[in-house]
Amino acid sequence: MAAFAERMAPVVLLWLAVSLSGTWAVDKGNFKTCDQSAFCKRQRALKPGESPYRALLETMELTSTRLTLQLINDNNKVRLLLELYRLQGNITRVKINELKPLKPRYEVPDVLIREPPTEP
Repeated sequence: MAAFAERMAPVVLLWLAVSLSGTWAVDKGNFKTCDQSAFCKRQRALKPGESPYRALLETMELTSTRLTLQLINDNNKVRLLLELYRLQGNITRVKINELKPLKPRYEVPDVLIREPPTEP
């Protein structure tokens, strides 16, 4: 048994070196850090329990396949639309967009072959 372990040790070390070399080859300069991303800095600055967002429960609408609800940012009074979809397979789809955006959010076409099937 010890002879087998001695023969396999160089193979295991070679496999480990080849596997790790791919991770060392990545140029980290191609990626933003949190300090370079305004969104990341804002989200990390939020303390638990101190969110500026509040749900406007009087705007809630419930259908057999989705729930919609408006949110408001108390700091800048911008309203958001929260949409929750119940999909097949016990999956929930969450979408949040500005209610009245200056420019609509870009949604990449052809990412989905079709809209995911909902479940009542």
